[in-house]
Amino acid sequence: MRPISLDEMRESKQESGDVYRLQVLEQVPRLLSLLDRHPGSTTYGCFDRTFWHYKMTDFAGVRFQEAALTLALLYRKGSGYPPYEGNPLLKRWVEAALHFWCQIQARDGSFSEWYPGEKSFVATAFSSYAVSEALLALDDEIQCQEGVEALARAGAWLLKHDEHDVLNQEAGAAAALQNLFLVTKDRQFERGARQKIDFLLRHQSEEGWFQEYGGPDIGYLSLTVDYLAKYFQKVQDPSLLPVLEKSLQFLSHFLHPNGTAGGEYGSRNTEYLIPHGIEILAPYSVVAARMAAFVREGLEKRTLIGLYDLDDRYLCYIAYPFLQAAETSGSLSLTGIEQLPCEVENFHRYFPSAQLLVHGDPEGYLVANLGKGGTFKWFSKKGNEVLYDAGIVAKSASGTSIAGVLDPKCRVEVHPNGFRVTGSCFHRKTHLLSTWKLFVLRIVGWLSSLRAPVAFPLKRFLRRLLIQNNRGKHFGFEREVRFVEAGSVWVRDRLEKRDSASSSVLLGEKFSDLHIPGARYFTPSELFSQARKGAQVTEGDGWREWVRHFEKGRPAEVFK
Repeated sequence: MRPISLDEMRESKQESGDVYRLQVLEQVPRLLSLLDRHPGSTTYGCFDRTFWHYKMTDFAGVRFQEAALTLALLYRKGSGYPPYEGNPLLKRWVEAALHFWCQIQARDGSFSEWYPGEKSFVATAFSSYAVSEALLALDDEIQCQEGVEALARAGAWLLKHDEHDVLNQEAGAAAALQNLFLVTKDRQFERGARQKIDFLLRHQSEEGWFQEYGGPDIGYLSLTVDYLAKYFQKVQDPSLLPVLEKSLQFLSHFLHPNGTAGGEYGSRNTEYLIPHGIEILAPYSVVAARMAAFVREGLEKRTLIGLYDLDDRYLCYIAYPFLQAAETSGSLSLTGIEQLPCEVENFHRYFPSAQLLVHGDPEGYLVANLGKGGTFKWFSKKGNEVLYDAGIVAKSASGTSIAGVLDPKCRVEVHPNGFRVTGSCFHRKTHLLSTWKLFVLRIVGWLSSLRAPVAFPLKRFLRRLLIQNNRGKHFGFEREVRFVEAGSVWVRDRLEKRDSASSSVLLGEKFSDLHIPGARYFTPSELFSQARKGAQVTEGDGWREWVRHFEKGRPAEVFK
């Protein structure tokens, strides 16, 4: 087959896998610039440029090494990616990257991502998947006994540990362990993979989602589907298909009319979709086929977050699923396939477990998380207008308080024409790294490397501090949203007066205050947001109130 040039890919239609290939090939020069390519360097093969080149940190984060799989897929025989296919220099760089991964492994088999001595479950699981998949992809082209031995140590560590708060990591561990069985032929890894799959199946919500810090998240659910589909691809267990179908059905509600997905109404605020699992499942599921078409079109039109939007760290993590999606994807026949919920003229569904409400009319589409203070997004179906509202943000003398926080104690009322949420704002604090914090973290990390029990309490503490960062209730709030007519949304916010300095209030803003590495990427749709700061309307009886009305084709109004 004649190799396809980048220019031809740019002109190709989204029905082919070229949209995925183009995503990666345009970023390969950037990816190679992250790699230490000097054979005489002590960090030869390291992808963490902040460590080996800028020398701004004292350790190399292991997840950068996942980029080795991207290079392996480009190099392997039959890839069709000139000048990378069969290039001997690229092969040496893959070998160097695998060697460096082995060199930074802890003695107990684990790896660190954010600080030395972390013993990170996700870093160990995900990097082990990438390294093992690279070895499988280059089975007869590369020999790396060192890598096989390091994978065995990592697998033994994964068998002893679990991650129950963020289930995408369990899915990644299952895919990694299944690969380790294929690499080492050790049946304990195959059994361990199945045990983690069984755990995931027991903990899937009836609505189809898996927990991510207390609720569903759209980007991370696509990642869970991705790893589960990778596992399915290896074992061909048909019992997994109904499980994956349920997740796909749930996910389909959070693809938007403007070609975006997810956002602040998810538990972790992510707005990307991982494509490989969706493409694997497209031949088995009409929903997956329709979602694959959505993803391809969104990447082609650049409405959906792609590799062109990602920073260097996430490029190393996420590039290879795009190449895998290109290899897996086929032609899509969408004739007779059901519409996505955002394409249905009139649609209304509430997921009580997730506390997510989806409402569509002929003019607009709204998604709200009622358990997150009524955080919502509204999209015009016939134009570019969007409305992002991540909840009430009140600044007072005692700090910032936010209503858009997952809170199981929120009181929720849902009806066909809207909803009401009553709850409390929580104090939030922005945490930045200081010299003394870094010093303490390194000391504790050093102790963790000597004594494993220190590592896990530290990890739990940092999660509570940066992610589950609720520092006590402050203001009471009430949000009411009504769907008054097609393409029109009425919003009333009430905020309890607690001190005179709480006059600085933001409404209708897009923000993400959690420490989520995969969030806060820019999407072009932000430029069309109708967000406005709400002027105060009424005040009395210990409450302050704002009423806003959003209508297609008109600026947001604040009125009495």
